[in-house]
Amino acid sequence: MIIEFAGIPGSGKSLLATRLKQKLADAGYPSDWLRTAASSALEARQGSIRFLINRPDRNGIYGIGLMAQQAPAMMAHLLGAQGQPDARTDKRALKTLIRNLEMMAQSGIVARYVAPDQIILNDEGFLQRITAHFFSSGDLAGFEDCLADVPAAVTVYVRLPAAESLRRIRGRQKGVPLLFRSTDDATILAQFEAFDALLERGGTALENRGMTVLRLDGQQSPDDLLERLWHDIAPLVQKPA
Repeated sequence: MIIEFAGIPGSGKSLLATRLKQKLADAGYPSDWLRTAASSALEARQGSIRFLINRPDRNGIYGIGLMAQQAPAMMAHLLGAQGQPDARTDKRALKTLIRNLEMMAQSGIVARYVAPDQIILNDEGFLQRITAHFFSSGDLAGFEDCLADVPAAVTVYVRLPAAESLRRIRGRQKGVPLLFRSTDDATILAQFEAFDALLERGGTALENRGMTVLRLDGQQSPDDLLERLWHDIAPLVQKPA
Protein backbone atom coordinates (compact mmCIF):
# COMPACT_ATOMS: atom_id res chain seq x y z
CA MET A 1 0.00 0.00 0.00
CA ILE A 2 1.44 3.34 -1.05
CA ILE A 3 0.51 6.51 0.83
CA GLU A 4 1.43 9.71 -1.01
CA PHE A 5 1.13 13.35 -0.02
CA ALA A 6 0.17 16.48 -1.95
CA GLY A 7 -0.47 20.13 -1.16
CA ILE A 8 0.74 23.64 -1.87
CA PRO A 9 4.07 24.72 -0.35
CA GLY A 10 3.96 25.16 3.40
CA SER A 11 0.96 22.87 3.88
CA GLY A 12 3.02 20.49 6.02
CA LYS A 13 3.26 17.46 3.73
CA SER A 14 6.71 16.29 4.81
CA LEU A 15 6.14 16.84 8.52
CA LEU A 16 2.81 15.01 8.40
CA ALA A 17 4.35 12.11 6.47
CA THR A 18 7.16 11.82 9.03
CA ARG A 19 4.75 11.89 11.94
CA LEU A 20 2.48 9.34 10.26
CA LYS A 21 5.44 6.98 9.85
CA GLN A 22 6.11 7.19 13.58
CA LYS A 23 2.41 6.75 14.38
CA LEU A 24 2.30 3.63 12.19
CA ALA A 25 5.36 2.21 13.93
CA ASP A 26 3.89 2.88 17.37
CA ALA A 27 0.72 1.04 16.37
CA GLY A 28 2.64 -1.96 15.01
CA TYR A 29 2.47 -1.11 11.32
CA PRO A 30 6.02 -1.08 9.88
CA SER A 31 6.49 1.22 6.91
CA ASP A 32 9.25 2.43 4.60
CA TRP A 33 9.94 5.54 2.56
CA LEU A 34 9.60 4.96 -1.17
CA ARG A 35 13.33 5.47 -1.80
CA THR A 36 14.32 3.09 1.03
CA ALA A 37 11.91 0.37 -0.07
CA ALA A 38 13.16 0.56 -3.67
CA SER A 39 16.81 0.40 -2.61
CA SER A 40 16.22 -2.55 -0.27
CA ALA A 41 14.21 -4.44 -2.89
CA LEU A 42 17.04 -4.25 -5.42
CA GLU A 43 19.77 -5.01 -2.89
CA ALA A 44 17.95 -8.24 -2.06
CA ARG A 45 17.90 -9.21 -5.75
CA GLN A 46 21.23 -7.84 -6.91
CA GLY A 47 22.57 -11.27 -7.75
CA SER A 48 19.46 -12.57 -9.50
CA ILE A 49 18.74 -9.78 -12.02
CA ARG A 50 21.27 -10.23 -14.81
CA PHE A 51 21.12 -6.60 -15.89
CA LEU A 52 22.23 -5.52 -12.40
CA ILE A 53 24.88 -8.13 -11.56
CA ASN A 54 27.99 -6.20 -10.50
CA ARG A 55 26.38 -3.04 -11.92
CA PRO A 56 24.63 -1.10 -9.13
CA ASP A 57 24.99 1.99 -11.32
CA ARG A 58 22.20 0.54 -13.46
CA ASN A 59 19.59 0.51 -10.67
CA GLY A 60 18.01 3.79 -11.73
CA ILE A 61 17.67 3.01 -15.42
CA TYR A 62 16.31 -0.43 -14.53
CA GLY A 63 13.59 1.14 -12.38
CA ILE A 64 12.70 3.62 -15.13
CA GLY A 65 12.36 0.70 -17.54
CA LEU A 66 9.98 -1.04 -15.15
CA MET A 67 7.84 2.08 -14.83
CA ALA A 68 7.80 2.54 -18.61
CA GLN A 69 6.28 -0.93 -18.87
CA GLN A 70 3.69 -0.23 -16.19
CA ALA A 71 2.67 3.35 -17.05
CA PRO A 72 3.75 4.30 -20.59
CA ALA A 73 1.32 7.22 -20.98
CA MET A 74 2.45 8.87 -17.76
CA MET A 75 6.11 8.39 -18.69
CA ALA A 76 5.53 10.00 -22.07
CA HIS A 77 3.86 13.03 -20.47
CA LEU A 78 6.43 13.57 -17.72
CA LEU A 79 9.40 13.14 -20.01
CA GLY A 80 7.94 14.98 -22.98
CA ALA A 81 9.46 18.32 -23.85
CA GLN A 82 6.31 19.98 -25.18
CA GLY A 83 5.62 23.23 -23.35
CA GLN A 84 8.58 22.71 -21.00
CA PRO A 85 11.76 24.75 -20.66
CA ASP A 86 14.82 23.15 -22.22
CA ALA A 87 16.53 21.03 -19.55
CA ARG A 88 19.85 21.59 -21.32
CA THR A 89 19.80 25.28 -20.48
CA ASP A 90 17.21 25.72 -17.72
CA LYS A 91 18.44 24.56 -14.28
CA ARG A 92 14.92 24.39 -12.86
CA ALA A 93 13.76 22.19 -15.73
CA LEU A 94 16.78 19.92 -15.32
CA LYS A 95 16.20 19.57 -11.58
CA THR A 96 12.52 18.74 -12.14
CA LEU A 97 13.40 16.17 -14.80
CA ILE A 98 15.93 14.44 -12.54
CA ARG A 99 13.52 14.34 -9.58
CA ASN A 100 10.73 12.91 -11.76
CA LEU A 101 13.06 10.25 -13.16
CA GLU A 102 14.21 9.34 -9.67
CA MET A 103 10.68 8.91 -8.35
CA MET A 104 9.57 6.95 -11.42
CA ALA A 105 12.52 4.59 -11.00
CA GLN A 106 11.75 4.03 -7.33
CA SER A 107 8.04 3.54 -8.02
CA GLY A 108 8.74 1.05 -10.80
CA ILE A 109 10.93 -1.05 -8.51
CA VAL A 110 8.43 -0.94 -5.64
CA ALA A 111 5.52 -1.90 -7.90
CA ARG A 112 7.41 -4.91 -9.24
CA TYR A 113 9.14 -6.24 -6.15
CA VAL A 114 7.49 -4.99 -2.96
CA ALA A 115 4.50 -6.85 -1.50
CA PRO A 116 1.26 -4.86 -1.92
CA ASP A 117 0.48 -5.09 1.81
CA GLN A 118 3.73 -3.36 2.75
CA ILE A 119 3.17 0.29 3.67
CA ILE A 120 5.22 2.70 1.55
CA LEU A 121 5.27 6.46 2.21
CA ASN A 122 6.09 9.14 -0.35
CA ASP A 123 5.99 12.70 0.97
CA GLU A 124 5.63 14.14 -2.54
CA GLY A 125 3.71 11.72 -4.73
CA PHE A 126 2.48 11.50 -8.29
CA LEU A 127 -0.41 13.94 -7.86
CA GLN A 128 2.06 16.57 -6.62
CA ARG A 129 4.69 15.90 -9.29
CA ILE A 130 2.27 15.67 -12.22
CA THR A 131 0.46 18.83 -11.11
CA ALA A 132 3.79 20.67 -10.88
CA HIS A 133 4.77 19.41 -14.34
CA PHE A 134 1.62 20.68 -16.04
CA PHE A 135 1.48 23.87 -13.96
CA SER A 136 5.02 24.72 -15.02
CA SER A 137 4.27 24.20 -18.69
CA GLY A 138 1.02 26.19 -18.63
CA ASP A 139 -0.48 23.62 -21.02
CA LEU A 140 -3.04 21.43 -19.23
CA ALA A 141 -3.90 19.26 -22.22
CA GLY A 142 -3.56 15.64 -21.20
CA PHE A 143 -3.53 16.33 -17.43
CA GLU A 144 -6.25 13.81 -16.57
CA ASP A 145 -4.88 11.31 -19.12
CA CYS A 146 -1.53 11.41 -17.37
CA LEU A 147 -3.13 10.84 -13.96
CA ALA A 148 -5.08 7.90 -15.37
CA ASP A 149 -1.79 6.01 -15.67
CA VAL A 150 -0.28 6.55 -12.21
CA PRO A 151 0.23 3.59 -9.84
CA ALA A 152 -2.52 2.93 -7.32
CA ALA A 153 -2.04 4.79 -4.04
CA VAL A 154 -3.84 6.53 -1.21
CA THR A 155 -3.28 10.26 -1.69
CA VAL A 156 -3.28 12.58 1.33
CA TYR A 157 -4.12 16.06 0.05
CA VAL A 158 -3.43 18.76 2.66
CA ARG A 159 -5.43 21.94 1.96
CA LEU A 160 -4.22 25.34 3.15
CA PRO A 161 -5.21 28.91 2.21
CA ALA A 162 -2.62 30.57 0.01
CA ALA A 163 -2.03 33.44 2.44
CA GLU A 164 -1.26 31.06 5.32
CA SER A 165 1.00 29.04 3.07
CA LEU A 166 3.02 32.12 2.13
CA ARG A 167 3.24 33.20 5.77
CA ARG A 168 4.69 29.82 6.75
CA ILE A 169 7.11 29.77 3.84
CA ARG A 170 8.48 33.21 4.68
CA GLY A 171 9.64 31.70 7.95
CA ARG A 172 11.53 28.86 6.27
CA GLN A 173 15.20 29.10 5.38
CA LYS A 174 14.75 27.70 1.87
CA GLY A 175 11.96 30.16 1.05
CA VAL A 176 9.52 29.96 -1.86
CA PRO A 177 10.04 26.96 -4.18
CA LEU A 178 11.49 27.75 -7.61
CA LEU A 179 8.23 26.83 -9.30
CA PHE A 180 6.57 29.90 -7.74
CA ARG A 181 9.39 32.45 -7.62
CA SER A 182 8.21 36.00 -8.29
CA THR A 183 9.05 39.54 -7.27
CA ASP A 184 5.78 40.24 -5.45
CA ASP A 185 3.56 38.43 -2.99
CA ALA A 186 0.37 39.05 -4.96
CA THR A 187 1.72 37.03 -7.87
CA ILE A 188 2.91 34.23 -5.59
CA LEU A 189 -0.49 34.05 -3.88
CA ALA A 190 -2.23 33.82 -7.25
CA GLN A 191 0.17 31.05 -8.27
CA PHE A 192 -0.50 29.12 -5.05
CA GLU A 193 -4.25 29.39 -5.60
CA ALA A 194 -3.95 28.22 -9.21
CA PHE A 195 -1.73 25.31 -8.17
CA ASP A 196 -4.17 24.29 -5.44
CA ALA A 197 -7.06 24.40 -7.91
CA LEU A 198 -5.11 22.09 -10.22
CA LEU A 199 -4.38 19.73 -7.31
CA GLU A 200 -8.11 19.62 -6.57
CA ARG A 201 -8.84 18.85 -10.22
CA GLY A 202 -6.23 16.10 -10.12
CA GLY A 203 -7.60 14.66 -6.89
CA THR A 204 -11.04 14.42 -8.45
CA ALA A 205 -9.54 12.64 -11.47
CA LEU A 206 -7.92 10.08 -9.16
CA GLU A 207 -11.20 9.57 -7.31
CA ASN A 208 -12.95 8.99 -10.64
CA ARG A 209 -10.47 6.15 -11.15
CA GLY A 210 -11.59 4.62 -7.85
CA MET A 211 -8.52 5.72 -5.89
CA THR A 212 -8.73 7.11 -2.36
CA VAL A 213 -7.99 10.80 -1.83
CA LEU A 214 -8.04 12.05 1.77
CA ARG A 215 -8.52 15.82 1.99
CA LEU A 216 -7.28 17.36 5.22
CA ASP A 217 -7.47 20.88 6.64
CA GLY A 218 -3.87 22.05 7.02
CA GLN A 219 -4.95 24.87 9.37
CA GLN A 220 -5.43 22.36 12.17
CA SER A 221 -2.72 21.96 14.80
CA PRO A 222 -0.09 19.32 13.91
CA ASP A 223 -1.51 16.95 16.53
CA ASP A 224 -5.10 17.36 15.34
CA LEU A 225 -4.01 16.96 11.73
CA LEU A 226 -2.24 13.69 12.55
CA GLU A 227 -5.22 12.37 14.49
CA ARG A 228 -7.56 13.21 11.62
CA LEU A 229 -5.27 11.41 9.18
CA TRP A 230 -4.92 8.43 11.49
CA HIS A 231 -8.68 8.17 11.77
CA ASP A 232 -8.91 7.95 7.96
CA ILE A 233 -5.83 5.80 7.33
CA ALA A 234 -6.12 3.15 10.07
CA PRO A 235 -9.07 1.30 8.45
CA LEU A 236 -7.12 1.05 5.17
CA VAL A 237 -3.89 -0.55 6.42
CA GLN A 238 -3.24 -4.14 7.42
CA LYS A 239 -0.98 -5.36 10.19
CA PRO A 240 1.64 -7.86 9.06
CA ALA A 241 0.92 -11.49 9.92
